[in-house]
Amino acid sequence: MNNQHKLPLMLRTQYLLYLGLTFSTIGFLYNPIVGNEGKYNKDTDCLRIATYNIRRKGKEKEPAYKWEHRLPAVAKLIEDLQPDIIGLQEPIKEQIDNLADQLKNYNWFGQGRGESWGGRGTNEYNPIFYNKENIILHEQGTFHLNDWKAPWQSWLKQPHAIGLLPRICTWGLFEIKKTGHKFYVYNTHLDHKFATARSNQLKTIIDTMKQNDDADNNNVILLGDFNTDLDGAIRSIVSKAALRDTRSLAKHSEGPQETTIGWYTKDLQRIDHILIKNKNKNQTTIVNQHVVYEKKKLWAAPVKIHPVICRHPSDHHLVFADIYFPQK
Repeated sequence: MNNQHKLPLMLRTQYLLYLGLTFSTIGFLYNPIVGNEGKYNKDTDCLRIATYNIRRKGKEKEPAYKWEHRLPAVAKLIEDLQPDIIGLQEPIKEQIDNLADQLKNYNWFGQGRGESWGGRGTNEYNPIFYNKENIILHEQGTFHLNDWKAPWQSWLKQPHAIGLLPRICTWGLFEIKKTGHKFYVYNTHLDHKFATARSNQLKTIIDTMKQNDDADNNNVILLGDFNTDLDGAIRSIVSKAALRDTRSLAKHSEGPQETTIGWYTKDLQRIDHILIKNKNKNQTTIVNQHVVYEKKKLWAAPVKIHPVICRHPSDHHLVFADIYFPQK
């Protein structure tokens, strides 16, 4: 009698397993962005700061990488992680407007770098988006990092010191509604070719930080795509300015070492950074976690999308840090 029932029981077990896998697959395919976002739920007492190079529209070499395919995943990623502040690199105004339409809880500000330099500089921005439910913006500005007014004459004399393209930095003075704590954020994208140009551009940012300095000892956050790791001359400049890497300070660090994806190259690098500076030496800012966010599963996209782009809607990872400021 028992032997007669073994086969049906096995068939029922296999049938239930098949159904489970089928429905899991359907849910997986129709979820715009599937990953482990839930484990990164943000503590309400912390400030989540993020940086993300979203890849400028028009630089895609394949139809599968076009912005209209990537936009839903980029917006959903930001919505899921809910940064209080996120600095973007490379977007043109159209991309910013597209994201602003979808990110209803966020305001943004920033100015483009201009289309000077003999037409060599597309009008990219380094915009800062902030969650208007949690954050108040008090002051803001954008400044150039190199000699953009007379580029050809200067560039011909010392291209390695100036860089190949106009570069800018966007900054804001913010206040956390819940605590009243004020802090500065600077968002930038340094030169992609010359190390000397990157060093000079970083020094310009630090000089502006000093000009914006005030007697309130407000903390400072510098983030963006540096196009280099924090080593050599860059490390020396950062250390001298008392800026510290949130990855090295974090109680918990997660994700790959590299922050680039490698759409067209296997030379992966760690070039996207979040740095902080304590203005009051008697109060210590705590970095709870630093994450180079890497989705492990695909997001639903047009069938012809390449597998790499299915996992990564930009050629950079989004990087974020959860920060606890000391109470004044």
